Amino acid sequence: FRDCTFDRFDRLAKFWPYPDTTSKSTPWEGSPEFASHGDRQVIVGQYLNYRMTKLQNPGPQLLLVNAYIQVGRAIVWVDPLYSPIPGHPDPIDAVESVLSAATASLEKVFGGD
Repeated sequence: FRDCTFDRFDRLAKFWPYPDTTSKSTPWEGSPEFASHGDRQVIVGQYLNYRMTKLQNPGPQLLLVNAYIQVGRAIVWVDPLYSPIPGHPDPIDAVESVLSAATASLEKVFGGD
């Protein structure tokens, strides 16, 4: 499952932002624990390393939290960056905010506990 997620990102890299962009995803070892959301969730920590040849730039190195959250029979996938955002200076708080919003949207449509 993790390898398929990484492969998808790496194959799509050529579309972001230049056609010669490449990506190499590896597991994010030691990623933090996140609270449980929905009826079930799967978290796949991803260390993403982009290279943009056209710009002769090694590109960004990002930590992503791929989260698959299930509510009832519905599943949502979100991939927030493990990075502070306005209003959430703590990266864990920023990711939790995204996971909570995704869960709330599913519960609004499909119901929840």
